[in-house]
This record gives sequence, structure tokens and C-alpha cells, in this order.
Amino acid sequence: MADYAACDGAECPLKGTCARYLMKPERRQTYLVPTVTGEGCGSYWNVFTGVPFPINQLELTTSGQKAEGKAG
Repeated sequence: MADYAACDGAECPLKGTCARYLMKPERRQTYLVPTVTGEGCGSYWNVFTGVPFPINQLELTTSGQKAEGKAG
């Protein structure tokens, strides 16, 4: 699989729908450190547009907020 940079989602209001935050990391995963504004960042990748890698479904939300403690 190609190397896609992941994001830890710190302070990001869109992490609940961002493929870079939701991706299941590989053993040797690269991470980016974006500049986050109140509206997200330039590296945002909407998970609903399709992604070529597995994502963590339990953390996926439609509101953009991480679904903590909820079973999916």
C-alpha cells in the first residue's frame, strides 16, 4: 500500500470525518503536523469521498466529533 500520512487530530474540529485521523496506522506510519484553524486544516481528507485504506469505523461520526465510548 502507498504511504499516506496520518494525523493525530489534536484540536481539529473535523477529525471525526477526516480519513487521516481515522486511518488504521501501519506498523511504520508517517504522521503530519498540520496547522489547524477553527475550520480544520489544508490536509483534511473527507472520509465520505472514499479512501484507499482501512479506517477505524468506531470513531467515524457524521458530526465531525470523535464518538468516544459509543459502540458502532
